[in-house]
Amino acid sequence: MTHRKTFLAALAVILSMATVALAANPTVTYTAQGSFGSVISGMDSFRLANEPFIINVVANDAQLTKTHGPTYADYGPLQLTGQVSSQLMPTPIIISNHATFLLMTNGGYYNYDLFEIATKVNILAISLNITAVIHLPKGTLTSIRNHPFGPVALTPDMATMTYSDGTNSTTLGINGTLVGVTNGARPLQQLAAAPIF
Repeated sequence: MTHRKTFLAALAVILSMATVALAANPTVTYTAQGSFGSVISGMDSFRLANEPFIINVVANDAQLTKTHGPTYADYGPLQLTGQVSSQLMPTPIIISNHATFLLMTNGGYYNYDLFEIATKVNILAISLNITAVIHLPKGTLTSIRNHPFGPVALTPDMATMTYSDGTNSTTLGINGTLVGVTNGARPLQQLAAAPIF
């Protein structure tokens, strides 16, 4: 009977530690939704300017890379899903991969918190490198650890997206919202379903 009590006590300690670890390291879905703004630079060959989009990136502290420090952390590879509309296509383009990286910084020398997404997607058989750079109001990221935060309005003066095929590059402003929620919840409505291209 003593061994059973010892085992149960040890099991209770392990379960409580696991619960604390899960609470400290939640899975967070970062969702950006809105529309791309005007062309800042480049030709916009895919005609994304003023078109709607929704992007979800799912992260957990277990995906923290070796590139991190007191005020910055890089996560990846992460799952990305989303839909992007183009004036060239009658329906939204679905994008998805498990090769996305997320850089978050807070504190340091900047007067903003940095949220940067880098990924590669194939659209119409063309491989594109995509980088979204978002300057969040300072204090939005209360920690560089994976952490939820409330909706933040995005405007082109603080948020841009650049896509490149390796030769040509286009940068667009972003209008919309960015939010981080725990446990994979998706609080924002997605675009209408569309076939994969």
